[in-house]
Amino acid sequence: MLSQQLQVFLQVAECGSFSKAAQRLFVTPASIMKHINTLENRLGVTLLVRSRRGTELTAAGRALYEGGKKLAASA
Repeated sequence: MLSQQLQVFLQVAECGSFSKAAQRLFVTPASIMKHINTLENRLGVTLLVRSRRGTELTAAGRALYEGGKKLAASA
């Protein structure tokens, strides 16, 4: 089973923004930000570059996204 933070991260990566991911997951953008911040703190890396135009994956974020998609597909 995937952690909730990883599931949220995968949605943000696919949507390209916190607000769009929040709409898909039926939660607030603040909740999405909290999950991403918790995941980044747990891993000790920055996964997303945030801007007014959305989010972009860092190298670490791309690696986690690829691995996370494989885990999600096998679950």
